[in-house]
Amino acid sequence: LNGTFGALVESDPPLTPTQVLRADVGAEMKAIWHRAGGILILRGLSALTPEELVAFSAHFGEVEQALTGGRAHAKLPGVPVLRLGNVQDAEGNLISVPSSSAALLPPDGCCQYRPEDRQPVWHTDGCHRRRTIQLRRPEYPTLTPEQRAANPPQRVPLALVHPATGRKALYGFNTSTCCVVPKGTPCDQASLDRYDLEGLEDPSVGIVRDLLPRFTAPPFTVVWKWREGDLVVWDNRATLHTGSGYDENKYVREMWRTTILPEE
Repeated sequence: LNGTFGALVESDPPLTPTQVLRADVGAEMKAIWHRAGGILILRGLSALTPEELVAFSAHFGEVEQALTGGRAHAKLPGVPVLRLGNVQDAEGNLISVPSSSAALLPPDGCCQYRPEDRQPVWHTDGCHRRRTIQLRRPEYPTLTPEQRAANPPQRVPLALVHPATGRKALYGFNTSTCCVVPKGTPCDQASLDRYDLEGLEDPSVGIVRDLLPRFTAPPFTVVWKWREGDLVVWDNRATLHTGSGYDENKYVREMWRTTILPEE
């Protein structure tokens, strides 16, 4: 961080929501974010409310409002914020609620990535990923046929020119990637259904999977140990991100997430 990749912003006394919601501060944060390669971390914002998180997110672009389909169950009431974690209600149903207790976090935080494992894990939203999760955790919500129709597979490039910085970046591979084809080559619906409903992966995905140990080698990786009040902004057009595994019976994990829509 604060070198060639990633930027950390912290202060003593800690940052306040009032400070980071100022328009001039937001413009500077966005500029730092771009210069740092798409990773910006702010520390000490424990008092940030969901509404303030949405307002802060708007510094970086238009905030996605329609959190529908398989993500709707994780939405905080009244705001376009996903609550992600392993909190359960009194009946044992998996939910996630805001928590201000540092005691709920592991003493040394939670790493986003463990280089010693050398087994990168992708995170994104998509049907293929949803089914692969369900194979391990049957309770994970299933998309209805209508939701599947409203969220069809998307073709995206494996490389792009970043619209804000002009830099070339690898793109388009994650746990929702089910096949790799030359530009313009069709993928038949029967194959897409197998990938989607059975959680299968075409052998062509090995083209990029075999390159992951290089892309995610320690020199190109930021490892972050979370503290209560940390806020991370990452750019999916220039980075990969992942959450490490943890003992769900011992620790409680809670994260609020907003999503910025792509620039036109």
